[in-house]
Amino acid sequence: MSIVDVMAKASHGGREARFAKNEARFTPTKNRKKNMALLSVICAARRLWPVKTAHWLAQFAGTTVRSAQMTLAERTEPSGATFANLIRSDAGFEFIRELMDPEFGRAPDWWADVERGARLLELERRAAAARAELDSLRRQIGGDEAT
Repeated sequence: MSIVDVMAKASHGGREARFAKNEARFTPTKNRKKNMALLSVICAARRLWPVKTAHWLAQFAGTTVRSAQMTLAERTEPSGATFANLIRSDAGFEFIRELMDPEFGRAPDWWADVERGARLLELERRAAAARAELDSLRRQIGGDEAT
């Protein structure tokens, strides 16, 4: 018996719950704390892709658009494989960052080091781009004076 079945049975006074064929068995809105991973996926997806969210979520998660729509509507929970696909994708760090948001609970102690390291890498990338732009401008100024 799955955890969903146990939760459904408990919510119906110990009786077996009956579900319509097209009714989702998972209702994350009733138990938000236990579904922080699902909520973090939804928040990150909507922030990353404000337009065609389901389309992009499906592409990065390796699922169908319909499955992504059901996830965004909080009607179904993505599988572990779907979470793994999201974390392994180019947008993976954003999904992890959202999961570590204090709104969803206390992040582990090591997360602060990861965040600082990510910030350092971003600043170094920006500094390198700024140095390249400065060098280009210096060459242009130097070339104009030589003419």
